[in-house]
Amino acid sequence: MAVLCIGVLVALAVQVGADLVSASLAARLFDANVVQSLVVSSRPSAALIMRLIAETGVILYIGLFGVFAISASSLLSLIETRERDRLLVEARAAADRAQLAALRLQLSPHFLFNTLNAIGALVTTGRAVEAEAMIDRLSDVLRASLAPGMDSLVPLADELAVTRAYLDIEAVRFRDRMTVDYDCPAELDRALTPGFLLQPLVENAVKYAVAPALRPTRIRVSARREGDELVLAIEDDGPGEGRPSASGTGLGLRNVRERLGLLFGARGRLEAGPSGPGFRVEARQPLAFAPEPVA
Repeated sequence: MAVLCIGVLVALAVQVGADLVSASLAARLFDANVVQSLVVSSRPSAALIMRLIAETGVILYIGLFGVFAISASSLLSLIETRERDRLLVEARAAADRAQLAALRLQLSPHFLFNTLNAIGALVTTGRAVEAEAMIDRLSDVLRASLAPGMDSLVPLADELAVTRAYLDIEAVRFRDRMTVDYDCPAELDRALTPGFLLQPLVENAVKYAVAPALRPTRIRVSARREGDELVLAIEDDGPGEGRPSASGTGLGLRNVRERLGLLFGARGRLEAGPSGPGFRVEARQPLAFAPEPVA
């Protein structure tokens, strides 16, 4: 029985040693004559048994050391891989935040230039009250564009307030040539949306529908719920053909599409194109709500 146990132990040791340190090294460490002597002798001497145990112990030690070395190497490799993955995720998140911030800050310089010109015209013609109101609206828009956290999500009510301030400024410039309708139910006031998302869309409507038109133009801002999606739409009754599309080269629409993709992946979509006699842009995103304010 003892011989059988030792034989099994020898076989296991030789296999481990052969796998980990190569067959040739195991052969040098273990003398095959010992095994032969053990097999042919019905009563192996104590010296022979001690020699066998000693050589078996060497091979087992080498095998166990090899297992430990491989395990330690694998553990270190796993730690390095996870650390590398963590740093990569953090770097990508930082890049996304920087890209979102850059996209958000691309407020048209033409808008600022035209607004300041309009304020100057109001002042020189004695319409100080209107000029003051316009300055207040401009301050609201600039404050929103620079607010920390605007590259994340804000309640729809806040986003609509910024959009309304922007369109109020443009209404002073275009006077009777532009009217704006809002269709945004109060139940969606707490729906979350990317900050400063609508401004490029309404600016696009002003630029391509209101500015070149000789007749009054109507802009409609709407929000609705479709299943588990929030759908924000800007439409106008200006010319629908020859306008930038969401997949084209228009900077404003492209920026909005990229922001939606960065924040929501495939669930953030922008669709734009002619609609009836005018043009319509829809921004779709997952529907989520801000917590109820604490009383």
